[in-house]
Amino acid sequence: MIIRVNDITDRVRRLAVVEEISEHPVLKSMQDNGECIFRSPLSIDLSVVREYDHIRLEGCVATDITLNCSRCLAPFETGLRSSFTIFYTKTTSNVSQDEEVELGETELVSAYYEGDEIDVSQEIVDHVLIELPLKPLCSSGCRGLCTNCGADLNTTVCNCSEQRGSFAFSALKNIKLER
Repeated sequence: MIIRVNDITDRVRRLAVVEEISEHPVLKSMQDNGECIFRSPLSIDLSVVREYDHIRLEGCVATDITLNCSRCLAPFETGLRSSFTIFYTKTTSNVSQDEEVELGETELVSAYYEGDEIDVSQEIVDHVLIELPLKPLCSSGCRGLCTNCGADLNTTVCNCSEQRGSFAFSALKNIKLER
């Protein structure tokens, strides 16, 4: 999504866009690799305004996805929603983008632009990725799979669950000591 800088004034301008996942190669490759399934396109709401020496962009991106539970491996649907604020400043000649610097709190919400356009596509993708859970769970009470027989403990009770114990010393259970 590209915003023309000349169209940004000191009055808040609202933009609402729906973009297909295919327009974002990173998200499309995640779907193609089976990491998740995007059930709906990205719904993007932005407000942009010129303030002092920068441009403030406030946005929200939302979509529905299907993930596999990390405990029971069952697919489940969930919604993702991320809100963000970014302050864009025009790049000056003394700002080096290749130089390594420690980022402070203000730099984490700041970005630079060149020319007459701001491409916010990367920020949109970043905020979708930020909201993806590292360990997706179908529910907080998911019991997962049995470590012996592989049964889904959310839907069935297996006989293995009664015999559970620590496997750390299981090799010692048959040892007989003489006195």
